[in-house]
Amino acid sequence: MAEAMQPATLPPEAIALIKQGTPKPQTETPLVSSVKPREVSTPAPVATATETPAKPRAKKEQPATASPLVSIYVRLPSDLSQSLLKASLERKMNKTRPFTQQDIIAEALQTWLQKNGSQPEKN
Repeated sequence: MAEAMQPATLPPEAIALIKQGTPKPQTETPLVSSVKPREVSTPAPVATATETPAKPRAKKEQPATASPLVSIYVRLPSDLSQSLLKASLERKMNKTRPFTQQDIIAEALQTWLQKNGSQPEKN
């Protein structure tokens, strides 16, 4: 037990290294020249009759109304927030729209407002 209480003895090299601090690198840092790479022009690809045209990219599904989005902040019970997150993730994995929390809430609020006569129905 007495031996464990004694301070550790370090070799002189270790003590010298600690006193010096961070050692400096052995080699010098190479200088980087500011040579600009040559611009290489590549010819535009030429479409041939045997090539198939590129697939058109799928457009993002736009909401039914093209009105701009605004930010609102509401406080929800934690169990409702967790349920919304779970539903959102499950719908995203199944590729079922709407799957974003924003779109799910917008659709649910739209339905509630229509049901309670606070908003005209969509055509």
